[in-house]
Amino acid sequence: MSELPVSVVIATIGRASLVADLVASILAGDDQPDEVLVVVQSRNVSTREALGALEHVTLVPSPQQGLSAARNHGARRAQSEVVAFCDDDMRVTRGWLRALAEPVLSESRLVTTGSVERDPEDAGGIVPALVLEPEPAVHTARGARDVLAGGNMAMRASDLEALGGFDERLGPGSHFPAAEDNDLGLRLLTSGYTIRYEPAALVYHRAWRRSASYPVVRWRYGRGKGAFYAKNSSPGDRYGRERASADLGARARRLPRVLHRPVYAAGEVLYAAGVVAGGLEWLLRERR
Repeated sequence: MSELPVSVVIATIGRASLVADLVASILAGDDQPDEVLVVVQSRNVSTREALGALEHVTLVPSPQQGLSAARNHGARRAQSEVVAFCDDDMRVTRGWLRALAEPVLSESRLVTTGSVERDPEDAGGIVPALVLEPEPAVHTARGARDVLAGGNMAMRASDLEALGGFDERLGPGSHFPAAEDNDLGLRLLTSGYTIRYEPAALVYHRAWRRSASYPVVRWRYGRGKGAFYAKNSSPGDRYGRERASADLGARARRLPRVLHRPVYAAGEVLYAAGVVAGGLEWLLRERR
């Protein structure tokens, strides 16, 4: 077992058992990070009880709510220059850390991201987002889809700071509760960074959400994506508007295929409504 000069940052709020499983999977990996920073956004003592005695694990109180704010705070507190981010409802595979971090350790202006599969040990429940591409890929310019998974990525802390961090208006726990990673990925690409997809950097997403929650989850995702599209639209740049139009068109085409599953059909409708609502609210709230 070797040690890599990497800080792993995990933001968590009220999910003590899930984050404990994640930390255990990191510590059981083939390579160990310099430190694991768990940014805690809750006053509940259960996370401290589950993790407080572990070596190389530091609990960091978050100064404000929101996933983006917690990630930014963790990156600023990191002792290592390279920071790997993982969400608290995931488990990592044994080779995850090296596959994700080693390219960033050896190259400049590079960000890596990895694959996200449903946890095979979880029965039932839903997983809101997966990344299943089997082949490595390199992205150097913005395109028709989002290529950065915020819950499975690594980059230099100084690069994140130079870009202004995750936009704290976006992401779970904020007013526009999604798309913070989409926004960061776009800013990275338009600033000349490379995003490399490494499928060997595999994490498993826990299926802890009940199926009945799917429409609400999709509404929140839609509001975040709508805000992201509006943020990246301007009179001289149609990128955000074109992305929104393509997204809404895809939802309309998918809806007839899921009408026999009412929960998923409701999710598609609410996602589309969220895109429209989030975009309009961003224009009214943030542009002003």
